[in-house]
Amino acid sequence: MNDGSRSRSPSPEAPAAPPTYRRNVDFRITADEEQVLFVIVGHLNAGSAPTTEELSRDAGRDVQGDVEALRAKGWLLVRDVDNRATVIGLSPMATAAVSNLRFGRRET
Repeated sequence: MNDGSRSRSPSPEAPAAPPTYRRNVDFRITADEEQVLFVIVGHLNAGSAPTTEELSRDAGRDVQGDVEALRAKGWLLVRDVDNRATVIGLSPMATAAVSNLRFGRRET
């Protein structure tokens, strides 16, 4: 008897729940990474999304490795804009951590 009242199980093609982008942050950063982080924060606070070239100029040294390390540790949101690595923001956890670093409450 098929009267249409039988419940149907979801089909295998049903869309999966969207992935969550919560990412663990490695709070252990080097002094060089911390210096670059504050250069980045200065740019972001001024409304600028800095490229690694701009950050290197401002830091007085090549900071591409530090930017990559901070991105890999979950601190930075980096996108390719016009074929150039550009920092577009800090992760939410990094924003809170930067506040702690600014006020000398570095938690390890």
